[in-house]
Amino acid sequence: MNKFEEFEEAGKELDDLTAEGYYGDDVKNLTANREEMDLNEYLYQSVKLWIDDKNLYGKDQVKEFISLFLDLYASALKVRTQEVIDVLAVFWKGTSENPGSEALSAYGEFSRIFTEVKNKIKNVKGREMKLHEKKSFAADLINTYSKGVEMVGKILNPCLALAEISNNNRYDLFNISKLTIYKKTEKFNSLSNNKYTKITSFINRYIRNSDAHLSITFKPELNKFAYKRTVKGKTETEFIGIEEVIFKLLPSVGWVVQAFIYSSILLIFFFNDKQKYHQLALEIENA
Repeated sequence: MNKFEEFEEAGKELDDLTAEGYYGDDVKNLTANREEMDLNEYLYQSVKLWIDDKNLYGKDQVKEFISLFLDLYASALKVRTQEVIDVLAVFWKGTSENPGSEALSAYGEFSRIFTEVKNKIKNVKGREMKLHEKKSFAADLINTYSKGVEMVGKILNPCLALAEISNNNRYDLFNISKLTIYKKTEKFNSLSNNKYTKITSFINRYIRNSDAHLSITFKPELNKFAYKRTVKGKTETEFIGIEEVIFKLLPSVGWVVQAFIYSSILLIFFFNDKQKYHQLALEIENA
């Protein structure tokens, strides 16, 4: 029996969605030609699709996050090189003893709903919507943001492990994964002397908790979300505009996930193909 069956099933599902054109024709064509190139070339071309797309929003933010992740890797690599590689591999694939710890299936689910909500944003632009359509669209935005925060929470697992390595500490990946996102963020920032706080600065746990407890609602007349938070033993209502969600909160989770993937690819090239590493790093910088 294959010990990494869940990882492979998640990979197959991503391939199937790609083959359907779900992520766009460019990604579909690249995947269709994957067997004709080696892994390094395929990974390089995957990032090139992002580099060459001149219409993408937030490239500078993605580049900033890539730099932060690379700095985190570099710090840990100075202490225990192979362990850094192992931690990042385990994140995607899991382990033979705990195959359910793989995160590829979570990434696949997030990428699917994130792509879906991006398409919805494009489709509603300039269109008059009925009340139920506005409420449904707003709920999709918040749900996708919450799922994105969960995905970033999973990315914090290896990040926290790498911060422990940088401090020459021992750690347990399973125990790290059981921490709340708030606790992971707090510990990660403490271990790294707040050097990487930008990676988690967009996480609004009050919005996320309100979504989980059905206490966030969209107010069409205000074009804002109203959500609850507890302050000094009292429940208070706060507001956030839908445009801030669309142009700041929601994209931020996508930027962090993208940056984590691209920085991981750069790390692969750093060890396997120095020339490609320098080439891709330069192209990303100039994107």
